Amino acid sequence: MNKIIAKLFLSIIVVSPLFDNADASLFSRRSSKTEKSVTDKKAEESGTKRRGLRGFFSRTKDAVVESAKEVANTAIASAENVVDSTMTMIEDTVDTVGKSISDSISLGVYSQSTIAKIDPEFRSIKSNTEKKVFDLSFKNITDDDIMYLVKKLSEASSNGKRLITLDISNNAITAKGASMLFEFINKEPSIIAILDISNNKLGDSFVRKNANKIKDLSGLKYLVMSNSNITGDGALTLLASICAAEYPSIQMIDLSDNQIENEYWPQIIDQMKKLSPNVLEHGVIFKGNPINASNASGAPANAIL
Repeated sequence: MNKIIAKLFLSIIVVSPLFDNADASLFSRRSSKTEKSVTDKKAEESGTKRRGLRGFFSRTKDAVVESAKEVANTAIASAENVVDSTMTMIEDTVDTVGKSISDSISLGVYSQSTIAKIDPEFRSIKSNTEKKVFDLSFKNITDDDIMYLVKKLSEASSNGKRLITLDISNNAITAKGASMLFEFINKEPSIIAILDISNNKLGDSFVRKNANKIKDLSGLKYLVMSNSNITGDGALTLLASICAAEYPSIQMIDLSDNQIENEYWPQIIDQMKKLSPNVLEHGVIFKGNPINASNASGAPANAIL
C-alpha cells in the first residue's frame, strides 16, 4: 500500500512540470493571439484613418479644383465682358472720330478764326450777284487761311462766278500761302482779273517759284505786288519769264516800294525793251525802289518810275 502511494506521489511530481509548461505554452499562445488581435485592430484602425484621410484629401482636392474652375470661369467671363465693353467703346470712339474726321474733311479742317475772316465777304458776294470785288485786305490772313480761301474761290468758280478783283493786301501771307493761291489761279485762270497781294511777305522765293505760272495766266491782267520784299533778282526773274511767254495776257505789274537795287536797273531796262508792244502795255511800276535817276534815263515808256 505504501509502495502504491509512493508511486502516485512520484508521478505527480514528474507530471506536474509538464502541466505547468503546457499552461505556460497555452497562455503564451493566447497572449500572442491577443497581441496579434490588438495589432491587427490597430492596423485596421490605422488603415481606416488613412482611407478616411485619402477620401478627405480627395474630396478637398475636387472641391478646390471645382472652386478654381469656377473662379477661372468667372474671371474669363469678366475678362470677356471687359474686352467686349472695351471693344464697344473703341468702336464707338472710332465711329465718333471717323465722323469727326469726315466732317472736318468736308469742312477742310478750318478754324473758326479762318472762317470768320473769309466767309462774310463771300456771303456778300453771294447775295450781290453784281459785286465783282472780293476784299480781304487788313484781315490778318495767314498762310493757314489760304486753303479755305481757295476752297471758297473754287465754290464761286463752280457756281459760274467770275471775280474782277481779289484784294488780299496788307495781311501776313508768305511765299508759301501765295504759292498755294497761284496754284489754284493757274487751274482756274478766268476767275480773277486783278490780284492785289501787296504788303505781304512774299520775297524772291515766291517770284522764282511762280514766275512761269504768272506768265501763263490767261485771265490775270493786273498783278499788284508792291512792298512785298522783292529785290532786283526777283524783278528780273519775273520779267525774263514774261518775255519768254508766247502769249502773255498780263497788262500791268506793280513792283513799287520793294527792294530793287540800283545795280539791277540796266538788266531790267534790257528786259523791258524786249517786251512786245502788247505785253505789259500798262507798264511795270517801279516807284519807291532805290533806283538812281541817272540810270533811269534809258528806261522805256512802260517802266513807270
